[in-house]
Amino acid sequence: MKRPRLRSMPAQIGMASLLFALCLLIPVSTNLGQGGGERDLLSWQGIYNEQSGRQFLRFAYQGAPVIEVSIANVSGDIFPLTVGAQEKGTVIDSPQIIADAFRTQRNVIESMLGTYHNVATVTDWFPNYPVAFSTQLLKRLSALHVNPQSFGGPDIRPGSVPYGKLRGGSLHIDTLPNNNTLSQCAPGQAPSELLAFRSTARSARGEGV
Repeated sequence: MKRPRLRSMPAQIGMASLLFALCLLIPVSTNLGQGGGERDLLSWQGIYNEQSGRQFLRFAYQGAPVIEVSIANVSGDIFPLTVGAQEKGTVIDSPQIIADAFRTQRNVIESMLGTYHNVATVTDWFPNYPVAFSTQLLKRLSALHVNPQSFGGPDIRPGSVPYGKLRGGSLHIDTLPNNNTLSQCAPGQAPSELLAFRSTARSARGEGV
């Protein structure tokens, strides 16, 4: 019986592509449980450069460079703070500025918040990084009575996060409850880790799941 010849370059590329696609069908185990391989979101802030007229959102991450996302046509009235030479800024984690940006750059903002294009799939081999929300961000949003699902983020109701139970001080958005397997969170969906906390709490009260 003749064996198929795989020595040709096109055949090898085709086989490698097939194997890679098959791997994407299996949930990807990572080192997320050890705090690696994701972006731990600390805060965002709207910035207006008075000299260039440029407006953008500046996302800050734990131990990583900031990411700047351009926005436009935002009223100058919501940039009351002086944050640098020729730069005015919004308050930290302003719901208004990110909601304004979400209306014009929906998928970009969703990706920054962990609800779009953060986990590899068969049709999307090169996604952005998975996302986690730091405790400081979660507490600030809760104090503002803000649920990030209102601007494309996950469903995290104010007051619903048991901060003391978070591993590494962050709520993983794009992982399963084991904190070690990637799983894309959809816009308006509660993170799997948060759902696991709720289920455990209901079981402890004898309420079932």
